[in-house]
Amino acid sequence: MAEERIAAWLEHKDITQPLVLSRLKLTRLPDSLPNSLQTLYCDDNQLTRLPDTLPNSLQTLDCYNNQLTRLPDALPNSLQTLYCGKNQLTGLPDSLPNSLQTLNCYNNQLTRLPDALPNSLQTLSCYNNQLTRLPDTLPNSLQTLYCDNNQLTRLPDTLPNSLQYLSCHHNHRLFSASIKIKARFKRAVQKELPDYTKFGKSLWKGWRKRQLRQLLNNEQWLIPVLDICVADYWS
Repeated sequence: MAEERIAAWLEHKDITQPLVLSRLKLTRLPDSLPNSLQTLYCDDNQLTRLPDTLPNSLQTLDCYNNQLTRLPDALPNSLQTLYCGKNQLTGLPDSLPNSLQTLNCYNNQLTRLPDALPNSLQTLSCYNNQLTRLPDTLPNSLQTLYCDNNQLTRLPDTLPNSLQYLSCHHNHRLFSASIKIKARFKRAVQKELPDYTKFGKSLWKGWRKRQLRQLLNNEQWLIPVLDICVADYWS
């Protein structure tokens, strides 16, 4: 069935069209895929591995919901979007393509991410894994980060200025640390500024941030956690 679809794709002679090999109960892909291929959908199969060499033209790879335990060590340099969620991956290649913009690797068994993620990365979805930490330095291009349902104990000291959305719910150890900070912050508010409701909103926000930074000392990394776990003191 895969060979028939590849033959039909080649006959169509439009390299912008995706090659769709989804839901065919495939256990393997042909070792040689078309050299001009830009988009490959091989999701919802029974694949245990991908070809070691994928086309250099490939921009989008969707291998979601298979039985993959590893990805090829060298993914195409042209790759921009990688969907590899819901597999059995315990790790990712140490070197991901510099062109990668979207990485969805949720619902796996990952215990770590590569220390150096691509500088082009904009969206990272790594929730429902077994991560205990994130890389110390995240790409300056990163806009969206989902890292819920892991085993994180802390966030990086510095998060990218480009980050617009962060979700880290259901990391028990991270939440426990934030609760302790919440209690300290609440006591400081009651002691230092019992009538804070009379403050203007902008003055209250400014005082609150200064107080937090003084309170946290060397635990600046917890400030983003408070935004998620302690929303009532950020509103």
